Amino acid sequence: MTTTLTQELGSPATTGSLAIEARGLAKAFGTTRALDGLDLSVPSGSVYAILGPNGAGKTTAIRIFATLTRPDAGTARVLGHDVTADPHAVRSGICLAGQLATVDEADYLADRIAVIDHGDIVAEGTPGELKASTGSGVLRIRLADARDAGRAREILDRVLGVHAIQDQDPAALSARIAGRPGRPGDPEAPQATEVVAGGIAQLAREGIGVSGFALGQPSLDEVFLALTEAAP
Repeated sequence: MTTTLTQELGSPATTGSLAIEARGLAKAFGTTRALDGLDLSVPSGSVYAILGPNGAGKTTAIRIFATLTRPDAGTARVLGHDVTADPHAVRSGICLAGQLATVDEADYLADRIAVIDHGDIVAEGTPGELKASTGSGVLRIRLADARDAGRAREILDRVLGVHAIQDQDPAALSARIAGRPGRPGDPEAPQATEVVAGGIAQLAREGIGVSGFALGQPSLDEVFLALTEAAP
């Protein structure tokens, strides 16, 4: 479940201004720090998504912006109004609605996305920028025979040094590959296409047929998992 904060028509915010601005926002519930110094700037007129695992602080942040919860520290302004000092002005210019949403919807609809974990932003940018930030590509393989999936995973794990995952389709495997597709000479990691070629060749040498494969950017869902797993 996610929440949507929407600017009402006729509100004082104008194009180029900030619809939401938070600085050092903190909120604790007992010994649990729901927000831990959150900084956020949301341009007026944009579609902005906030993603994060359960307990990351998303709902607490939205409730503060909607004047439903008071922050313990920091400041938050919505449509130019301080949420603590002038909550009535904030409420007159927004509406708050619960909705079911998916990461895929954020990928297609959001202008920018903030990923929150442990009460603070761990990454922020356009969907494309977030995908590029992981410094990896995703290899997707379709096997000629789904019964070879177990052996294929073992080979890819051994040759590529990554954990291959079996998708819902029993003949489909995917693995995150170090390096950036189309970015030869990347000093941080080997070129992804060279790594993949070695893995596909090894499958053929060990008698496992591949009916198709592709190397591309990770999905936003995969980026989300990589970012939140890496957060301290």
